Amino acid sequence: MPRHRRLEPEEAAEKLAKLNIVSEQLPKILKTDSAVQALGDDIATGDVIEIERTDERAGFNLAYRKVVE
Repeated sequence: MPRHRRLEPEEAAEKLAKLNIVSEQLPKILKTDSAVQALGDDIATGDVIEIERTDERAGFNLAYRKVVE
């Protein structure tokens, strides 16, 4: 499973600003998703999750998701 981590609000704002987007434009991830639940109880609706993926062809890739109910 790709590595998931919750971004602090300041860090999320900084990363999204570099991409010229706001959190409402992000794909959603359910709070009940097993990868989100594995992060612990401090995950709240509206948090931004960073997902690290590594692929043989594409190499290293970061993706962002907004937590929803």
